[in-house]
Formats: sequence, C-alpha cells, structure tokens
Amino acid sequence: MTPDKLAKEIEPLVENEFCQRLFQASIKNVKDFTNPLRVNNFSYSLRGLIDNMLAQLAPADEIKKCIWFDDDVHTYERNGILVPNRLSQIKYAIQAGLDDEFLLTELDIDIEARVKKLLNVYSKFNKYTHITEKTFDVSAVKATVIIEESLTAVLKFLRLIKEIKKELYSNLEQKVFDTVRLQSTLESVGSLDEIASHYSIDSIYLENFKIKSIDSTFIVVEAEGSISVVHQWGSNADLNNGDGLEIDHSHPFVSKISFLCDDPKDWDMDESSFEVDTSDWYDGYYDFS
Repeated sequence: MTPDKLAKEIEPLVENEFCQRLFQASIKNVKDFTNPLRVNNFSYSLRGLIDNMLAQLAPADEIKKCIWFDDDVHTYERNGILVPNRLSQIKYAIQAGLDDEFLLTELDIDIEARVKKLLNVYSKFNKYTHITEKTFDVSAVKATVIIEESLTAVLKFLRLIKEIKKELYSNLEQKVFDTVRLQSTLESVGSLDEIASHYSIDSIYLENFKIKSIDSTFIVVEAEGSISVVHQWGSNADLNNGDGLEIDHSHPFVSKISFLCDDPKDWDMDESSFEVDTSDWYDGYYDFS
C-alpha cells in the first residue's frame, strides 16, 4: 500500500483534534525533500502521535487505580517520580481496570499475548527516531520503504487496539447480559408505583444493549427496551372478591448499570439507574383510585 493510501486508512482512526493535526504535520515532513532529516522527523513525529494517543487512552491516574497495577512492573522513574510505563499504557488502553485472570478464565482472552503483540509493533517506531549515519539523509528509495513501514506499523497498532477492545467488549457483553435483566427486575421503580397501589413485572425485553465505557473502577452498561407490567389496584384479597383490578401494560425503559471491574458479576447500586417512561399511560389516562 502506498504512503498516501496508508495515510487515508489511518486518518479515521485518529480521533483527537490535536492528534489529527500532529498526524497531518508528520505527513508534511515526508514531503519536505530538501530536508535531510525528513525521515527522522517523520518517524519521531509518528512516535509522538502514538505516545499522545496512548496518554489520552490511558490516563496515568486511572492506570494506578487498576487492580492489576504493580509499581515494580508497570512504572519507570522520571525526575524522581514513578510514572506508568508503555506496558501499563497499552494494557489500560485495551483492558482498562479488568483483571487478567478474569479476562482469561471468563472471557477466554489471553491479554498478555495481545499486549506483547502491541509492544512489538510499538518497538518499530523507534528504529529511525535516533539519528545516525545510517538513518541520516537516506536515499529516496530507502525513504519510501521506511515511510511505508512506519505508516503500516501505525495502522496495525491502531487497528489492533480497536480489534482487541471490540473482542473484549463483545465477550463481556455476553457475560453481563443476564445480570442486566436481573438488575431490572430487582429495581424499585417510582414511576410505576405512582400508577397503582401494586405492580408486578411480567417480562423484560432488551432491545439495545451496549457497554458504554470501562475505566479503572467501573464497566458502564447502557440498555433500553420495554418492560411488561401488571398494574394492580387493591389487595390480592380485593381481587379475589371482585373488588380489585389488574391491567397489563408495556412501558419503555432506559437503564445504566455500573459493574465493578474487580468483580464484573456484581454492580454498584449507587452508580446505577433504571428509569421507566410511563408517559404513554397518561396519554390514555384512566384513574381507578
């Protein structure tokens, strides 16, 4: 693939405005044929692009909160301070706060192998950033080869991150799907309490369901669908005596559930919500009170 075609493939993967500008500036370096450092500047800029993207995908404060974080393994010393290293940035960029053992045993994802693969690709960015006789003022033919190799590495790196995250999200969604349904049945819904003295949930239909985000602490899942409810006026004894009333009705709902990264089978009730839209009930309002 030519450098121009590679650049076009990379552009949509660079989402941040600053990084987009940095990438465009890197491409301009390539076209400065009068500069004997054009390949070095290009390579250095590309590595800077990836470093900036990793810094945005993996904030240092978030990395340090992760259950898998270990000072001895995931940091290096800079100006007397321990800061997250490249390994920890790549780990967080693809798995956030999820534990390695959970990913392997529950989702069948060997995260260590995937991180290693990304690190190997990243190492290619360093090859021409150091200026030596062999990398300075290289020929046009060699420059083209270096540029294509570098852009291919960037494209592969960014695609790998997206592919691994997609695989992880997909496998995780299957794990938490049933828990979302369970949470929906356990939640007390004030808007349903306002319609009748009692209600019972007959069934729940999930229509849209996705993992919105994962950080160091929470897996945030958003879901929407409909909930089939039996509204009841009067007690069970009233119903048996013919003095009560039951009406079946379906209401749309939206839900946000925050699962805990250190135990994705559990959720944080304080960080979760389940809201039922009962406005359609009042559109055809009937008062049985």
